[in-house]
Amino acid sequence: CLCTYGQPCWPTADQFTELESQVSQPLIYPVPSASACYPVNDPSGNCTQVVQDWTNGNWRSSMPGSMEAPNFETFMFKNGTIGACYLNTSL
Repeated sequence: CLCTYGQPCWPTADQFTELESQVSQPLIYPVPSASACYPVNDPSGNCTQVVQDWTNGNWRSSMPGSMEAPNFETFMFKNGTIGACYLNTSL
């Protein structure tokens, strides 16, 4: 079965730290593709590049955690709401 963020089976930060201490390479912490553009009033990264390359499959393939198509970058909660980090939108 697949365990996703927010479920009780998802490892805690301490468990990730413990795992990272046991492997020879650092773990990669993927973030949503549009995260550089948020928060909107104070973007955390290079939002210009995100806007420019949003539909570029080569750019997306170079980002850990990014999906080939943006519509797959959502999480559907059991109550039917979604959690996502889309470009140029607020949910």
